[in-house]
Amino acid sequence: MIRAFSAFLALRYLRSRWINVLGTLGIAVAVWALIVVIAVFSGFIGEIRGSIRNATPDLLCTGLAPGASFAPIDAVLRAEQDVVATAPRLRHHAMYFPHGRGQRMQATRALATNPLAFDAVELVGIDPAAERSVTDLTHWLERAAGAAPEAAPDATREAGVTDLQRPFDVPREIEEQHALRSGASLGPNRLLAASPGILVSRRRMTTSWLERGQQLDVVTGRFERAEFGTQLLRVRRGFAVSGAYDTGHRILDETTAFVGIDELRDVLGFCVDDPFATAPQDVVSDVAIRVRDGADLAAVALRLEAALRRTADQAMAGARVLTWEEQNRVYLGAVGQERAMMKLVLFAVMLVAASLVYGTQHMTVMQKIKDIGILSSMGASPRGVQQVFLLAGLVVGLLGCGLGVAGGLLSVHWLNDVNDWSRRQLGIELFPTELYALDRVPYAIEPVWVAQVAFAALCVAFLAAWFPSRRAARMDPVLALAYE
Repeated sequence: MIRAFSAFLALRYLRSRWINVLGTLGIAVAVWALIVVIAVFSGFIGEIRGSIRNATPDLLCTGLAPGASFAPIDAVLRAEQDVVATAPRLRHHAMYFPHGRGQRMQATRALATNPLAFDAVELVGIDPAAERSVTDLTHWLERAAGAAPEAAPDATREAGVTDLQRPFDVPREIEEQHALRSGASLGPNRLLAASPGILVSRRRMTTSWLERGQQLDVVTGRFERAEFGTQLLRVRRGFAVSGAYDTGHRILDETTAFVGIDELRDVLGFCVDDPFATAPQDVVSDVAIRVRDGADLAAVALRLEAALRRTADQAMAGARVLTWEEQNRVYLGAVGQERAMMKLVLFAVMLVAASLVYGTQHMTVMQKIKDIGILSSMGASPRGVQQVFLLAGLVVGLLGCGLGVAGGLLSVHWLNDVNDWSRRQLGIELFPTELYALDRVPYAIEPVWVAQVAFAALCVAFLAAWFPSRRAARMDPVLALAYE
């Protein structure tokens, strides 16, 4: 039970000593920082997860043996009732550079002397018709076209593909415009570019100064059988930029280029038109999978993986089926770890605020030794004396917690307005949205986290006030009044 004099003296000491405002502000700033920073970080993580989700299929069958055929794998996958669609994929690493540069120097020599002369990418061969059934390919293409300048001087400056249904086609007029600009010549009666089309990201198209219809030399390698084992053969193939895509996932956009899967098979030596070829003509390295809405992705992945490994086909023996989170677990794990570390760092601010509360209450106890002695001599129990300073610390914590929560929620609500005003008036952007390819400052207020921060602030204030109050309760009234 709290004594009446304890509450009265606690409030009186708080009003008479303005240094307690320092402890209140310390708690308020710590609570404000924990709410605002984590809200922005949570919003940013939400944006990242959303962009990754939009750029990644529900499930991905990978770990297939080299030269695996798509048809038997597709049959096993489609036997699962929750599988809606599948799409073949073929991945291979390569480098590309504008056509003509390779005529002046060999690719390997250029790479050794000037690594920046090349763009290294992961070539992903896809079947556009099948890919649309498992990912939002059409939206990627429309998003890149919508982000391009509205008033382009000519068609080559545009980023969008000519035909969404045939994204790898490059019409003759586009090729002609680029050829005239580069000084090249065209042969007669060419309806499409001689080179197959390649889709690069809008970001790479901008930073590398690429244009639609521009010829690119793609350099990669493949192993071929030789007289004594195998040898690495350098392969160089011409492609024409058919347009750009934009998934919203920055890492994928910066590291991936899409080509037709048959074109990539041909580059890697799997001749799709050769009836005497020993390797299957539908070679894949991965299979993208779309599952029924509401299905448990992890459970479906386990069932598919077990079904693949039960087959007698050795190409599926080491197959793995990954959910979209497992496909990006390293990146998502790194972002989640950063959020946890940020919480730890900001909690240190709370400890600094606790030291302010401890310091102010300790000074109050030292300066109120006479009052403590008088209270004890008048019959106040040690517990009653302790309650005076405990209540003072709790009031400081409550005020600081209330101000911090209110300030944090208001700051998050007006965050974008403040950021826009700061950019216009001061030229300072508190959150550089362009750096993260965002049009606004993302935030997500988590009520559970706000409650946890408020509770932690009260606990810290209580502990910071408990030690000085304990010292006051143990003080001998005779010694306290010895020199009075």
